[in-house]
Amino acid sequence: MADTHTVETTTGRVQGGRGKGAIAFRGVPYAADPAGPLRFAPPSPHPGWTGVRSALEPGPGVPQAPSRLASIMGTPQGRFAEQGCLALNVWTPDTTGRAPVLLWLHGGAGVTGASGWSWYDGGRLAAEQGIVVVTPNYRLGPLGYLYLAEVADDLGAGNFGWLDQVAALEWVVANIEAFGGDPRSITVGGHSAGAPAAALLAVAPRTRRHVRRIFLQSGALDMPAQPIDQAAEVAADYLAILGIGKHDIARLRELDAGELVAASGRLTASRARLGNVAMPIGLVAGETLPAGDPVTELTGGTCPELDIMLGTTANEMAAFFHRDPRAVTADKAQILAALSPLLGDATEELYAGYAQESPAATPGRLLSDLLADRLLRMPALRLAERRARDGHAAHLYQFDWSASDFGACHCIDLPFAFGNLHSWPDAAMLGTADRASLDHIARPLTSAIGAFVRTGRPQNPALPNWPAYEPADRATMRFDNFSEVVADLAAPQRRLHQKLRPDQN
Repeated sequence: MADTHTVETTTGRVQGGRGKGAIAFRGVPYAADPAGPLRFAPPSPHPGWTGVRSALEPGPGVPQAPSRLASIMGTPQGRFAEQGCLALNVWTPDTTGRAPVLLWLHGGAGVTGASGWSWYDGGRLAAEQGIVVVTPNYRLGPLGYLYLAEVADDLGAGNFGWLDQVAALEWVVANIEAFGGDPRSITVGGHSAGAPAAALLAVAPRTRRHVRRIFLQSGALDMPAQPIDQAAEVAADYLAILGIGKHDIARLRELDAGELVAASGRLTASRARLGNVAMPIGLVAGETLPAGDPVTELTGGTCPELDIMLGTTANEMAAFFHRDPRAVTADKAQILAALSPLLGDATEELYAGYAQESPAATPGRLLSDLLADRLLRMPALRLAERRARDGHAAHLYQFDWSASDFGACHCIDLPFAFGNLHSWPDAAMLGTADRASLDHIARPLTSAIGAFVRTGRPQNPALPNWPAYEPADRATMRFDNFSEVVADLAAPQRRLHQKLRPDQN
């Protein structure tokens, strides 16, 4: 068979290549370059091209600062530029007919990440699971989410990164059949910041008709978008750092993107406090977004036809706090002060309960455990519980495998989900484990993802029976050296006081 393949898209022909049992098309534009007059504007249609465009290399990542999790994940290779960044990658199995589609959104707190990194190569998922895998870039940080409508009418109302994700989904609907995909069977998945984004695509009026299933990994699902007044205040502080006023606001479209990214870093540092992992520039409440947070929007009878697979890792916040000097040296009083804005009047009672459950834990470790449960685990449990209450299935998992003092931290499931362990040679979270020896953990997880994208249920021959979550038994698939279903995943429930039970909040 030929090593190259040409596909006709709505904007022109692209030529991909064969590899790892799948045909890959990399760096395919789905929108125009968001530079010059299109910076701080919703995505515009790509003008197209003549002839055949090479799709053998991924496009550049969106300009960004280094990841704050580079110490555990490693440092991926790649270039960054506004020109060509609104591109996506498609991996399609070498089969006939229409295959179900997974559109997967990378994480990075809305400020880092790129779909073209080898970490997120979808070739194995596509080839082994018989699905089409699509990974898009989207704008990040100030380029993606700075709210400037209070300053200038022609600079948009933020949420450009979200609108990029919408445009990527609409590109898939319009084009994926040419790549062998089924536009009527689209699963939208995402990790970390990509998880709530995926959920919002499933409920937003503009896009929900396109989404059949959602796959949510380690997402802060119940964090609402910023109110407009807060987003405007953040933008004012950001402009002050740049030294830009209303009279010269046009400079925002003239400055080098690196200057904008650097100013965002200074803004984040000025607002940093112990226990706060959110970025100051992010999604803004308004007409482009659904009214509520994803958990609220996905429950109460909304979107009953959606299939949902979701979960977390066992030690999510270890990646952020186990080596943070502020957390390592903090005493109880400092930890209570850090938790109070999030937990309110229940802070001391919850801290005491966690301390009793883990008597050897330092205050910093208790901060990590409390935040992991409050920000990530509880929203997942709450969504699964409410969906079950409404008579709609959700399949819950927890990833437990670990090989370092970070435990099963945030992001540790990614190498296993894509089956790309060899692409993570310097990831401290994987410790010194031989990457090739870990395929017995990767295969059940990749098989579950593939089965879910194909059928709406993660059940497959590589796993024991995995029933949908029900409040009576709380069945949860746990991925470790061997995979098992645990009825009543009690540990997080015991650690959480009744005030934070998933069915009461």
